[in-house]
Parts: sequence; structure tokens; C-alpha cells
Amino acid sequence: MKKILLLLTIVSFATACAPTIDNKVEESSSNKEQEKMQTSLEKQAKEADKKRSYDFTLNDLNGEAYTLADQKGKNVYVKFWASWCPVCLAGLEDLNTLAGQENDFEVVTIVSPNHNGEKNKEEFMAWFNSLEYDNMTVLLDETGEVFANYGVRSMPTNAIIDSHGTPVKIIPGEIRKDTLTPIFEALEKGN
Repeated sequence: MKKILLLLTIVSFATACAPTIDNKVEESSSNKEQEKMQTSLEKQAKEADKKRSYDFTLNDLNGEAYTLADQKGKNVYVKFWASWCPVCLAGLEDLNTLAGQENDFEVVTIVSPNHNGEKNKEEFMAWFNSLEYDNMTVLLDETGEVFANYGVRSMPTNAIIDSHGTPVKIIPGEIRKDTLTPIFEALEKGN
């Protein structure tokens, strides 16, 4: 009799606790799904913020606005450089030639007046206009924000931007036009 009472007590207790255990399992499972969804949303938000940080609108030497997001559908080569950089200066003629050619990508350059030892805007513009490189689009990053967003730490630095406006490579150092063309050909095949 004691065994039967003990057995009934255990069964009653187990039955009474069962919904509580199931609820905790459901709550735990629901919490895990909510955490996964939250993590996914946070990851998407970070990716969106990162993409926005790579977008920019800068004025060229003529005061015309250039927005990277407006170039969607085109691959873009961006060269960050400075007037005090001998390696940059040695590559300007090559870059000017590249910018004047028929390419499957757009060529733009960015300098940051008053930052990292660069001339002020007026001095830079006067200096650059005296060089007669008329094929190059030179954009002015007057706040240094675009340089920072792209992690530019040395001159020159190159950014290869795909047709979706996303940087696929950021490469420090000089890149010659005969090296760039195959990079963009490979990128075009991948798109």
C-alpha cells in the first residue's frame, strides 16, 4: 500500500510539473529564436551602416557633386592620394591616361585638403590645375571623413568598388593601369 501511495504521489507530482517543464522548454526555445532574430537584425543593421559609411558625396575641383551611390551599376576605381607623395605624383600621368581611356570602370581620385600634410583647398586646386591632367576627376574630401571610412593610412591607397557600391578590395600602394584592367575584368566576370 505504501508503494502504491508513493507511486501515485510521484505520478501526481510529475503530472503537475509537466506543463511547467514544457512551458520552460517552449520559453527557452522562443528566447533562443528571438535572440537569433535579434542577432540577425543587428548584423543587417551593421552591414547597412557599413555600406552607408562607404558611400560619399564630394565636390570635384569645379564644385560639381559626385555621389558614389549614383554610380550603381558601374564598377569604380578610387585612388586616394596626396600632392606631397612622390609615389602618387609618379603615377599621375598613368592615372590620367587610364581615366581618358574607354574602360569598363569609372576612375576617380580623392585628396583631403588640410589633412595629413595636404595643401589647403585653394593651394591644392591652383597647384593641380597647373599640371594639366585633364582626364582625371579629383574629388575633395575636406573633412577627411571618406579617408577615415576607407581606412586610408598611407598614400596612395586604392579602392576597388563593385557595381553595387561595395568596396571589394582596398589596396595600399601604387597600382599601375596594366594591373588595374585585369582586376576589373575579373570583377566584371564575378558580377
